[in-house]
Formats: sequence, structure tokens, C-alpha cells
Amino acid sequence: MTDDLIGERWPHRVADMGPFPVLDVVATLSTAESKLFVSVANLSPDQDVTAELRFANAAPRGPVRVDEVNVSDWHAANSFANPDLVKVTDDVLERLETTTRFYFPCHSMTAISATL
Repeated sequence: MTDDLIGERWPHRVADMGPFPVLDVVATLSTAESKLFVSVANLSPDQDVTAELRFANAAPRGPVRVDEVNVSDWHAANSFANPDLVKVTDDVLERLETTTRFYFPCHSMTAISATL
């Protein structure tokens, strides 16, 4: 599977697709293990975003782990009095399609990890 990914270039220039005012997205691929990691930060304090993730050469094989950090008030912070106010919630999806829509709540951080 990894050999299919090496040398393939996405035909679009990211600079031509912007601006990106709300979502900050980073993706990495470990070619040795075919591990994909996608990190999505929704920078908006009040705007939820639904976005498509498109996988050019192959959809991730299940299971897919999704971890999210979010809380109702974006000013919230853990403290000694309330150490679990901001915490990570996790979910496992059976699989993803080549194009998958994801919901990113306002002021959230989402990490998606899968094997290709």
C-alpha cells in the first residue's frame, strides 16, 4: 500500500485554495508503517465546521481512532479545583470512505489516526 503513495503528488496548490480562516489542518504519513495522522484545530470561538477529508490514493482501513479536546466555554482551563474540566474524548470508527465528512465543533482540537 505504501508504494502506491510514494511519488504521487496532489495536483492542487494549497496556496490557491485558501484562505483558511477557521480550520488549521496538518496531516502526516509514516510510510514505514502506513500510519496516517490528521490533526484539525477549529480556531473559531463560535463557528462549528463540517468539512470533507479526501484520501487521494486509498481510504484508511479500520479501525480509525478519533480523539477530540473541547469544552463548552473556550476560555475554560483545568485547575486544581476542577482538574477534569477540559479533557479528551475518544471514539473509534469502523472505517472511512475515500471522501468522508467530519464535524469539527467550535474551539476544538481533533486528532484522527488510521492505517492505510
